[in-house]
Amino acid sequence: MPGCGSSCAPRGPRAGARGDRLSRRTRTLPAACALGLICLFGERPVRGAPLGAAIEVEHADGASDCPSSAELTGHIEQILHRSLTSDTGEALRVSVRFLASADGYSAEVHSLGAKPGERTLADRGPSCSALAEAVSVAIALLLDKELGQDPVEAPPPAPAEPAAPAAHVSATVEPAARRTGAPTSYALRASLEGGLALGLVDGSRPLLSEQVGLRLRQGWLFDAGFNAVLPGTTHFGQGELRATLLFASLRGCFTWGKRSLIGPCALLGAGRLRGVGFDYSTVASHDLLWTALGVGGVFEAPVGGRLFCGLAGSLWLPTRRSTFSVENLGIAWKSSLVAGSVSARLGFRIW
Repeated sequence: MPGCGSSCAPRGPRAGARGDRLSRRTRTLPAACALGLICLFGERPVRGAPLGAAIEVEHADGASDCPSSAELTGHIEQILHRSLTSDTGEALRVSVRFLASADGYSAEVHSLGAKPGERTLADRGPSCSALAEAVSVAIALLLDKELGQDPVEAPPPAPAEPAAPAAHVSATVEPAARRTGAPTSYALRASLEGGLALGLVDGSRPLLSEQVGLRLRQGWLFDAGFNAVLPGTTHFGQGELRATLLFASLRGCFTWGKRSLIGPCALLGAGRLRGVGFDYSTVASHDLLWTALGVGGVFEAPVGGRLFCGLAGSLWLPTRRSTFSVENLGIAWKSSLVAGSVSARLGFRIW
């Protein structure tokens, strides 16, 4: 300690003149210097001791391919070049909940340390790998800041290369009300269907339909649609009868699958069945109420972006039989006890 030596050593010519004062100074300054050394170096091991952190991971339905708590901890330790376990105990606890939906993957990150906070990250990729990388980098940055040592002795920050694969991942901080409303728990969709109807009117006739519905993350699918069965012709006597069916439908399905899905459905239909007679003594038309219950199935798969395609099949059971008669000739057409339809669909996810 050069500073201490120069202050404590007596200077020759003045030593005799001020011997009393210098003798007292030489007794007190060494003690002060020793105390300063203790204060300077005594606390540094405690301040430099690394703190620990605990990472907890939860997986929602469909997010099982996301990393476990041990895998995520190991990746974060690689980024920080240090272990998250410490003899001093855990200074910070971070919980991560991975979710999967029709939009892709998301992660809810909660830090429970001295400065608690929340953050949501999302990725539209086909797997959880990109989101897992982004979550690892985000937690590493948080721990590097919260658990860092004395800034004078802190090692240089970890290289930023691990963040490159997750460049396309979007991170948003959302209000708590929106998070509890689960904006990614459902998808509003619209679709067009085309196929064949069997027995709804005479023979096999083209079926056109438009649907609007909701797909829920829990596996439920609900559609409301408008359907049109193109006219079917029945020849009877010297003329012919043309029947057309227009009806609204409700369909509820329980499906399995994360991105592609398949499952059974229950249906309800109600509409107007119209019959028009031609080449008889008089041309007349008549409308009947048509109602039916049904069962069926659905299959869907993503095409790309917001587009999806699929197949749907239905078995209809009319609640009553309908007939069209020609005056003086008898019954020209009678509805079937059971009818069916099969169609292909192309849809668009609105949000």
